Amino acid sequence: MSTSFLHLVSIAQTVGSFAFLISSFFGIIVVFLTLFGVRKIFGTYKYLIVTFTTIGIGFACFEAVFHPNLHYYNNGFVFFSFYSPFGLSKETLNIILSMYAGVYSVTISLLAVQFIYRYWALFNINHLTYFSGCKSLIWAIYCILFGGIWCIGVYYSMEMDDVAKEYFGEEMLLRYSVSIKEIPVKTILAYDPEDGSIRWKNVSCSVLMNSLMTF
Repeated sequence: MSTSFLHLVSIAQTVGSFAFLISSFFGIIVVFLTLFGVRKIFGTYKYLIVTFTTIGIGFACFEAVFHPNLHYYNNGFVFFSFYSPFGLSKETLNIILSMYAGVYSVTISLLAVQFIYRYWALFNINHLTYFSGCKSLIWAIYCILFGGIWCIGVYYSMEMDDVAKEYFGEEMLLRYSVSIKEIPVKTILAYDPEDGSIRWKNVSCSVLMNSLMTF
């Protein structure tokens, strides 16, 4: 007897919507206090906090509007959404799923930049010149570059093919009562279920993500 996961999706969507409201409420307070209330935070670090908070709110907004989900099954996983807000096409929503992953990468990258700033502020204040003037563009490019690479990697390397469609199709029907052909979806299937051969396109995506996270 199959177990439906639709109730879990419903819970996740409720949590995502609640998280967006909470993130937006407290995020706006943080931005306001950082810009106008707290006097000890100044210069580039002030804008790092504002940018990080704003991107966090944007990430939560993606979650609340599109409700992306991950489903792991044996040799791979499915990254999908049930929702099609604003009458968007399935192809457009596939792009948005990739952008969601890209925003996640930007968030992690910006978190790393904050730690670099704090480290230099404590142990080598001369290096903070890299956070002033035109040099500060280094960090913007750093975050956007990795976000873009992650987004493009997800879009092309996780594109569903006939093998993945057949492999995950029945599982998605059992767990979510939906045809995998009808929803925006990205997949990773590491091995061919027939002959066990490595599916290098999907594996390359996993290698890319792990390399970016490690870097």
